[in-house]
Amino acid sequence: MGISALASALDQQFLRYAPQFLPVLFNCLRNLGEYELLKTAVGVVGDICRVLGNNFAPYTQEVVPLLLSALSNAQINRSVKPPVLSCLGDIGLSVGPAIVSFLPLIFQTLARASTLAANHEDEDQVEYVNSLRESIFEALTGIIQGVRSSQPAALLPHVNLILNTITHVFSDPVRTDAVARGIASAIGDITHAIGTQLRPALVPGAAGENLKSIVMEILQNAESAQTQESASWAKEMLDKL
Repeated sequence: MGISALASALDQQFLRYAPQFLPVLFNCLRNLGEYELLKTAVGVVGDICRVLGNNFAPYTQEVVPLLLSALSNAQINRSVKPPVLSCLGDIGLSVGPAIVSFLPLIFQTLARASTLAANHEDEDQVEYVNSLRESIFEALTGIIQGVRSSQPAALLPHVNLILNTITHVFSDPVRTDAVARGIASAIGDITHAIGTQLRPALVPGAAGENLKSIVMEILQNAESAQTQESASWAKEMLDKL
């Protein structure tokens, strides 16, 4: 908490301390057994990369594998995984092209995470799965937005995987308004990022054949102004194709 506040206060001047501090922080990410410490470290990584922006890029090659390792560890406390997913989105949004080399692993990881299902009669499971899915879409949107401005073509090989993740999560009717908003935002972002190159994925039988109906259903059933706004924007992006 103190480091996050310090980084925020120093803004770009925090960069001068990064070579000394970040290796210590990354060591905390390796301590998978101490999940509270790990969650705190993940939060600090997110705060720092939001402060440093693209200046965090040199550290991407070290930190992203550590986060992916935490996500793939079956023994880790499950409460760690949503903030780790959100942190990947923070990094992607901050460093943009510096994360491109990790896109195959990241999108595969997000797709696997999205398949976790909950017993709909178990409120705790439902709450956790929805929390996980909210973070999946935070990761997706952050990465897509970060890559879009400089290397949108890097997203093209992963379009079907992204769309399959979206449609799979949408197929579960027990979803929060926040999950629905994440779905709409991801649809809007990937459409905005690659434009008309999304058209082949929208034809009958393709991965995104139901995107327009998904957006319309979210728009009609939105429980908040934010979700309605996200769905309206996604519809606008699709209508431009």
